Amino acid sequence: MSEDRSYHNLPNGDAREHFSVTANAFTKFYLIESKVCYRGALPDPEGIRHVLPPDADAEQLGTAILDALSHARFIHPSHPDFDALFKERKAAELVDAYDAELMRLAGVKTKASLYRGARGVNVTLHSDWDEIKIYAFARRKGRYFWSKKTDASGKETVPASASAIELGEAYLRALAKGGSVS
Repeated sequence: MSEDRSYHNLPNGDAREHFSVTANAFTKFYLIESKVCYRGALPDPEGIRHVLPPDADAEQLGTAILDALSHARFIHPSHPDFDALFKERKAAELVDAYDAELMRLAGVKTKASLYRGARGVNVTLHSDWDEIKIYAFARRKGRYFWSKKTDASGKETVPASASAIELGEAYLRALAKGGSVS
């Protein structure tokens, strides 16, 4: 990688605000992927994705989350890539392609089968506060983790310097408190 992924200060002079990762638990796997952040999180086409077995331990999960956080980007509106990532992409097509890929990974044929028992988790590194916040969501209504009808129910915070096992344990605690999205 020729590009600096530390992103505390972006190449165009913008200061980094935060980085985001989704670490979702499906019945057949964990999906941990870096996001492009700006007041929301979108899958990063240049990011990283980890697919772990459902029996992965806290250290494996923490290591994958830390790796995904190190590959997450913050794209400010003045950044040259902002329009391509946020304005030129069609949300419905992205969601359908994303769901199709997840159904293939899970080996299921319907979205209902994919999301049954799944839990959505957002992990955010706030560099200004030197902490990592973990939010597991409980769905009341709506189809996806990011539905407007979700409530954060499992919350954990760890220092940005936390080890992989500490982060993985905090993630599992938040996941246990967070409700199922199906």
